[in-house]
Order: sequence, then C-alpha cells, then structure tokens
Amino acid sequence: MGLRRMPKKLTLAIFLMAAVSVALRPAHGGIDWDGPEVPQEGLKVGDELLSWGAAWGIPTLDYKGATVVSSTNSYVKPPFTILDRWKSAETDAVLLKAGQTATKDCSFFHVVESRKPGSVTAHELGQSCVGFARRTLDRNEDGFAFAMFPAPTGTGIVKQWRARTGDVVEKRFAFRPEAGSTMARLASGARPDQAEPLENAEFHSAVLGVPQPLRGRLLTALWQVANGCNGCGGWAQKDLYGVAIDTRTIAYSGCGWYMTGAMLNCGSSDALAVWDRERGGFYFAGDEHIPDGIHGNIDQVEVWPALHTWPPVVRDRLEAWRNGESWMPQNR
Repeated sequence: MGLRRMPKKLTLAIFLMAAVSVALRPAHGGIDWDGPEVPQEGLKVGDELLSWGAAWGIPTLDYKGATVVSSTNSYVKPPFTILDRWKSAETDAVLLKAGQTATKDCSFFHVVESRKPGSVTAHELGQSCVGFARRTLDRNEDGFAFAMFPAPTGTGIVKQWRARTGDVVEKRFAFRPEAGSTMARLASGARPDQAEPLENAEFHSAVLGVPQPLRGRLLTALWQVANGCNGCGGWAQKDLYGVAIDTRTIAYSGCGWYMTGAMLNCGSSDALAVWDRERGGFYFAGDEHIPDGIHGNIDQVEVWPALHTWPPVVRDRLEAWRNGESWMPQNR
C-alpha cells in the first residue's frame, strides 16, 4: 500500500503566521507528483545550469562542482523529476522531486532557486514514504507548500517556501476531523465502509468524551481502521480488523495499524467501536493487543459506557470482537 492523498472534503485551511497563509485545498487541485525527468544536459535555473553528477554511485545535480541535491539511491528511475516552476522578479525556481516512493524508498521534495547571477540554493520541503501519513504539495500565492497531515494523537506540519524572500516557514498543527460531519451522513454516503471514523466530527467528539485510558486506546487503535491493504504482508491478522455494517450498527475493530515498507503491523492496543444506527448511541471497548483477537474475561476489557447499558445487538458485536471472530470487513 502506498500513501493516500488527502480527500478534498478533508482539506484544511492552515495559516502560517500573520503574513503567510497556506490553503491546503489548492486552487489548481494540487501539484502532480509526476513530471518530466531532468534532461541530460542538466537543470536550468535562471541563468545557471546544474549538471549531472554522482556520489558513491547515487545521481546528483551539481553546481560549480558542489552537490546541490542528491537522489535517494543508485537504482531509482528517474532520479529527479521536475514538478513545477516559479518565475518572478525575485527568483527563478524549480520544484523538484528526488527519488521515488516505493516499498523501502522515500522521495524528497526540493525547491532549487537562483535569486542572483552566479548563485543557486536548494531548500528541502519534505518527504514521502510508503505508509498512512497523508501529504500534499500545493502552489499558492506565496510559493510552494508541503503539508503532512497528522494522526489523531500526532502533529501535522506545513512547510511554505516563500518566493518573495527565499526562506522556508514551518508551522505545526493539530488533528481536526471534518467540520460538521455526522455518522448519519457517513452511513448514507456511497462507500461508508471506506470512511475513517475518527475523521468524522460526531464520532471523534464521542471518543473524546470517553475517560482515559480507554480514550487513548481508541484514538490510536481505530486510526486507519477503514484503510484496507490487499497487497500488504506483515504479521497483522487483517481479518480481525476493519469495518462491519448491517442495518442496525456500524462497527469498527482496530489494532493501530502502522506500516514498515509494505508490511502491515499492529500497535499495542485493540479497540472496538459500535454506532447504533437506530438510537444514535456510541459504545466502545479496548484492551491490550492480542494477536489472535481473543480477549478473554469480559471483566478485563475496558468498556464505555457501562456494559449494562449496551443494547443486545451492540453486545453481540462486543462478543464477536472479544472472541476473535473474523471481522470480514466489506472493503477487502
């Protein structure tokens, strides 16, 4: 599995200081991550020419005998890709991708610019690796922006290259679900089994109302729970996790999936979340990660709210989850 780009409905407006704003819903639909390879005659930036070179067999782009940017390894093809160009009174710049995102490889994004004759400068904006983290590259009125969106328990980052000054401004931001989104809207959507519950404002708010430590388990274990991965290896027993939908409930079973290359693994916690479609209630359970999915004594499982308040159809979901039954998610 590779990374997914941010769906349009989930893009955010992130502001970098008072003078710099970065709209993460790009005016032009975002910058395509594919483009032409740097030609064999070199990369022209303003009046300057970067020539091809190599260091320990890894392709480089050099200027006046010094490496400006390096590719990621000796076998990636193409080693450098031109994604966009910026020409203004202050600078002539190229947005460049070095390397390719693959199982064990990352690609890096650079702005290479010439602001005066005889000078070339490179700025690294960010990187893309195989995994669940969502990233965007955008062009805005200030220059080029790279954004990496956070998990519910993490921090996102925006790095903005400013064409006017030639510097890079960095801003961090917290996870936010889609404003105003509801479970009823999720359920009525075209593919409710592919919607991430923690990106839903109503679901996210319900999780935040759960006492610790169960709340922490839910925020980590249920992230990317709808993100199927048909081609992934790894030791996670995928049939135990995912989304299950029937006429009465929408239920999620997660283990905090994370990826190392193309290998899918579980974190330290398992969790269950059930939304009662008829009554609108939320029901949660959590435990330490159990590889075979069998959670044993119900008294050792954290639940919220109190178990006696759970309707029978929701309790059935809990028993199936606790006994390690195959989840059979609809999106795989």
